Amino acid sequence: MPGWAIWVGALLLLVVAGLSMWLLLESFGSGSARDKARLEAVKVAGSVVLGSGGGVALLLAARRQRATELSLDQKERAAADTRHDAAERRVTDLYASAAEQLGSDKAPVRLAALHALDRLGENNPTHRQAVVDLLCAYLRMPFTPPEAETTAPEELPRRGRVLRLGLRPPGRGLNGARPSSLVPINGPEAFDQREEQQQEEQVRRTAQRLIGTHIRPDPDAGGEPTNPKFWPDISLDLTTATLQDWSMVDCRVHHARLDRARFHGPASFDRAEFTGEVRAREVVFRDEAWFADTEFRGFVRLDRAEFHAEADFDRAVFHEWVSLAGAVFHGDRSFDGTRPEKPEQGPPEPPTWGDPPVPGTSPGQYERPWVPPDLLADPGVEQEPEGRVQGGAPAPPPGFAGAADSSDSRETIRRMQG
Repeated sequence: MPGWAIWVGALLLLVVAGLSMWLLLESFGSGSARDKARLEAVKVAGSVVLGSGGGVALLLAARRQRATELSLDQKERAAADTRHDAAERRVTDLYASAAEQLGSDKAPVRLAALHALDRLGENNPTHRQAVVDLLCAYLRMPFTPPEAETTAPEELPRRGRVLRLGLRPPGRGLNGARPSSLVPINGPEAFDQREEQQQEEQVRRTAQRLIGTHIRPDPDAGGEPTNPKFWPDISLDLTTATLQDWSMVDCRVHHARLDRARFHGPASFDRAEFTGEVRAREVVFRDEAWFADTEFRGFVRLDRAEFHAEADFDRAVFHEWVSLAGAVFHGDRSFDGTRPEKPEQGPPEPPTWGDPPVPGTSPGQYERPWVPPDLLADPGVEQEPEGRVQGGAPAPPPGFAGAADSSDSRETIRRMQG
């Protein structure tokens, strides 16, 4: 608005005000009682008009303020959406780039991808499970450690009497391959292969170390995590993975899937806490497996697991049911102090066929078949008398294929401690 318009408006207001005062004085300025009453009525009417005008002005100002606030809020939401979309695109680009780098044939590039993923998870808590899933997926890629290239499972040294629980274990080589199918390579090709294998081993050990860093809470006296790099409620899917010198000491995870995983070197789970299910069917521990003071809050499936060296479950606590059906212990084993958290709970109901349970379902509703003793015959393994399966578990009554066997938690723990 130009400056002269303001001055013109002010002059008009003064003229109108002066004219109004002159008219009032001419009409009601005689001083009589009647003129005084009329003048008082004019004053009241003027006050009402001014008050109404002020109210209208306030209403218009409030509407204008509200419109301004809505416009500002809309702009802020649009800016926030733009920032969120940009951040999501950046995260997606970083994630895709790191995943692509993990497929590189150069070990330094793969190592850089692992650390990029780690930094991505640190800065974006909502993507931490996706980062761990990608690290686990890399560890699930086929890999044969150098010391295991020509060693078949049946050629591993036996460290004591073999104990089989309930089922015949499957005879498999590493990652499903028979040692006889491995072709020896000599010359420069063998040197290059060994070098690539050593580099890949370093990459995989780095992935294991990064996972371990983020699942170890280091709690204080009150149980609160003190590790700034701890990621809570992380689940691990290491199905068919080949792991070396695996350490989950003092770690805390939610669900863990270790079906058909292969552990080379000592595997330590001491004082670990699993808040969800643990599925480790047909898992193979080539060396020591330590589960001392480990706490399992969900179902534990170790069906047909193979322990080729010491297996230590001392003072382990099982809050739900544990299954060791078909597990094979080639070395020393210890279950001292192992106990269920609810010893007063009775045995499970007769199981039904199907998939393992999900958290919250009734115990006993998982696959737990009974196998007749004549199907467990294995050359070189001493069989129990007829009517009992290996390890001393009684055979179920005739006509009942679902009776509880060695997978019953309390019975299993009593047998192992005995």
